[in-house]
Amino acid sequence: MQVDRVELVETYWRHYRLAPSAVRSERLESAADFWASERLHDATEEPTDDVVGLLRALADAAPDDRLCYLGAGPIEDLLRYHGDRFIGLIDDEATANARFRTALRCAWFETFLRPDAAARLRRFGPPL
Repeated sequence: MQVDRVELVETYWRHYRLAPSAVRSERLESAADFWASERLHDATEEPTDDVVGLLRALADAAPDDRLCYLGAGPIEDLLRYHGDRFIGLIDDEATANARFRTALRCAWFETFLRPDAAARLRRFGPPL
């Protein structure tokens, strides 16, 4: 099933916002949106060439207090599974986009990236 990027981004953040709600109907709505989290996980495990564009769209749409959730989750996962393949695109995006750069600073990648690759990405600032 092909999913529109805008729909995926909106659904992903709605799921994250509603999941901890004290209101049962909101938690149920969140459960129905869980597919977006699964789709994003799949996108980082078996990425297409445009996965960094998807992560950029998520960073652009994220509430400010959720940027670290993106960095410590999907961005970190992409680096873990495919860091060598995408480090250049991630570096380019962090250089150009302050929100993406903030999310990247929340990722912990020093234990699985080569030291030179980790230093390349950590130049954007210490972990948040």
